[in-house]
Amino acid sequence: MVTRTVFGAGRSILIPTYDAAGDAIAVPTPINMEDLIDYSIDPKKELKMHQGQREFSFAAASGSASVEVSFTHKKATALTLSILTGETVEAGREDIAEVSSTVPATPFEVTPTVPSSGTYAKNLGVRFGDTGGADAFTDLVRVASSPTTGQYSVNESTGVYTYAAADTGKPVVQRFLYTVATGASFVLNNRDMGATPEYHLILSSAKYQGNSLLTNIPRFVLESQSLPFKVDDFLAIKYTGKALANENTHIVYKQSLAE
Repeated sequence: MVTRTVFGAGRSILIPTYDAAGDAIAVPTPINMEDLIDYSIDPKKELKMHQGQREFSFAAASGSASVEVSFTHKKATALTLSILTGETVEAGREDIAEVSSTVPATPFEVTPTVPSSGTYAKNLGVRFGDTGGADAFTDLVRVASSPTTGQYSVNESTGVYTYAAADTGKPVVQRFLYTVATGASFVLNNRDMGATPEYHLILSSAKYQGNSLLTNIPRFVLESQSLPFKVDDFLAIKYTGKALANENTHIVYKQSLAE
């Protein structure tokens, strides 16, 4: 038997087997996450110690056991973000726009152009641009109607902003939420407790000198997903879950490497 050196994190492949409702997936699409930053496979078991009056135990037995698996990936898609809950990914997305305009003369209305031929969804506020005065770059106050200087009203069903006559000619920046047909998204739903998505997970370390360690976990469930956003770094998403045993074969996982 030759000892092999294993180096690098490699990849994870998740094959969906049961959806969020607990129904079997007949034709699953594998989810590949290449270039993992790290992954960890941590089997552990509880030992039941037999101890009398003396300091040291003189017998031990195995109690419950578990295998915790975690992996971290720096790329995000709507599909990889939805694997914890198993929600359905749909076409289309939401985004934020900031559109600059100049307050026109009567009727003092602006209909900002929605990027990417999208659809206006919700007002997120208005601020002045560089007016050259004390109100430069300050936020305007929203009112229901008849705005005065430093105020605005907006019809969120049409995306039309109305300003005060006294602010004619001033630069303004409209911020709003909009929807667009490109991209993808999913909605997190408040489901009944019980069923959880299940996967067949394969983890493979990077190839090093012709060798890699492959871990094949036929039954795997996720229990957490962490999205730590940082001001000075890229998003790295950490997934954590547990391996389950096959009810019939009792197999938890299989590990393979060249020898």
